[in-house]
Amino acid sequence: MRPLDRRIQPGSAVTALLLALASCASVTRTSRLESEAGGDWITESMGAEIVVESTGGVKTTGRLLGAKADVVHLQETGLAPVALPVAPGANLRETRRGRGAWQGALVGAGIGVAMGLLLTQTAGSPNPDSAGGVEHPPGAVVIPLSALAGTVLGGLLGFAAGAERRLELR
Repeated sequence: MRPLDRRIQPGSAVTALLLALASCASVTRTSRLESEAGGDWITESMGAEIVVESTGGVKTTGRLLGAKADVVHLQETGLAPVALPVAPGANLRETRRGRGAWQGALVGAGIGVAMGLLLTQTAGSPNPDSAGGVEHPPGAVVIPLSALAGTVLGGLLGFAAGAERRLELR
């Protein structure tokens, strides 16, 4: 049996797709902003545009200036800096568009290769002259073309969605 003669199970393809999509977002959970994980998230997001969602559902957007104890300091566009107290249950979220495009392109390329392999194996036309009576499309053409299509589509979708980093306080 050649390696490409195996059938790809639909369940494993769906699982791979869901895992790939989940990799575009990262979630850090911590009990305090001053914990190691919280401090790392704050340091990496310093100066970036973030959204702070309080436990009551109120959302505040601004540039992250820093954080001390249980207070996040933001600079809202055109306004003076504000200090927002955060309690357990609050979420801090940062979206980066450029990183989402690269991640989307890589995920799309992987999905494209998988789809190319699947098409090569499942799409066939009856031909009594070929081995096994079925003629399959050439994998050397189908797989790279589907990888290219997946890369382009994934990059565009990733750019539109962006990559999200979230800090959840428990």
